[in-house]
Amino acid sequence: MVNPRQYNLTTYQKSYKLQQRSTPDTITIPFNQVGVGVKVHDLANGCDSDGYFGVYRLQMNVDNIKVYEFALNRLDFNEGRYANCHIDYKQKKKNKEQFYRCYLLPGNKAAIYDAVLNRGIIQLGKGEVKKVEIISSDYFNNTSNVVFYITTSSNGYVQAVPPIGLLVKHNESKSWGNTRIKLTFDSATFYDETYLKIDSNKLPSAYSTSYQIHNEYTPLHKSFSLSIKLNNYNTQLPESKFVLVRIKENGSVSAYKSTVANGWVSANPKELGTFYIASDTITPKITPTNFTPGQSTKNKMLTLKITDNLSGIETYNFYVDNQWIVADYDAKNDLISIDISKQVSGEHNLKAVVVDAVGNKKINTFKFIKS
Repeated sequence: MVNPRQYNLTTYQKSYKLQQRSTPDTITIPFNQVGVGVKVHDLANGCDSDGYFGVYRLQMNVDNIKVYEFALNRLDFNEGRYANCHIDYKQKKKNKEQFYRCYLLPGNKAAIYDAVLNRGIIQLGKGEVKKVEIISSDYFNNTSNVVFYITTSSNGYVQAVPPIGLLVKHNESKSWGNTRIKLTFDSATFYDETYLKIDSNKLPSAYSTSYQIHNEYTPLHKSFSLSIKLNNYNTQLPESKFVLVRIKENGSVSAYKSTVANGWVSANPKELGTFYIASDTITPKITPTNFTPGQSTKNKMLTLKITDNLSGIETYNFYVDNQWIVADYDAKNDLISIDISKQVSGEHNLKAVVVDAVGNKKINTFKFIKS
């Protein structure tokens, strides 16, 4: 697959057309087949330019024959992860742009498509010209469309550069490894044939070699198995404190629930990227947010923020006057909510016990006075 080319559109007689200086309605490509994608959104009446909505129906015709269509008149939430290949995942992740593919990747098995011919891939003979029309519709059948033509270069086709890397087909399982790293992909992990590039590097603060497994812009449909060997080290840390982590291009680090056995740290990531072994010895942090310890409160709910620096929150338990109490956990916002409406007025002790994924435990006790 080559890097995609982008062409801007401009409005034209209540429709759209290509915005380019020469041959304004024609795209010339040096290949004999092409897949087309389009950036499209819907606007509702009364909304400003930020009031974007998704597309209900998208159709592509080639030489007046429908070759691709999807419609959101049926949804299976078990198929939600196919959104990774329904759009251009790299554009979404890297540039925050949502381009809808008007063709199917081989591993796309979602049930929202109708009348797809040749997966929506447009085939071109030398010098052949084909008319392409893309029609977008919302739920109320308001439509927009663009018409353009695709042809091949008069100089013939460009020979694609042979790919380099570990070949993983979308419909086959694959295992690979050496004395320092092991990885296994089940069948249907990838959406397309992929040549994985695997590079290694040394990080001063890591407990292992760092491995870049392809890139974070290639989507996966399911998790894969990854094991990395601990380096020889002089430390008293127990093995349970080690976790596999992934560092993104922007520098942010996330940890995976890991197991450790015989010097190997293993996890099941759902993303590709750069991985290494880190240690987590810091206890979680517990912070009241809507009350001040030792002071009076009229709140019927107490809220606290619980955070962990790396491996993540594993368990949490709260007690009022040594009696366990139900606590609602909003993991997205790291927020604990506790109903104290049934507690009698007066002074109480709130005990918090929070444990992260590698067993670091934090215990705090907060006094509050219910007024």
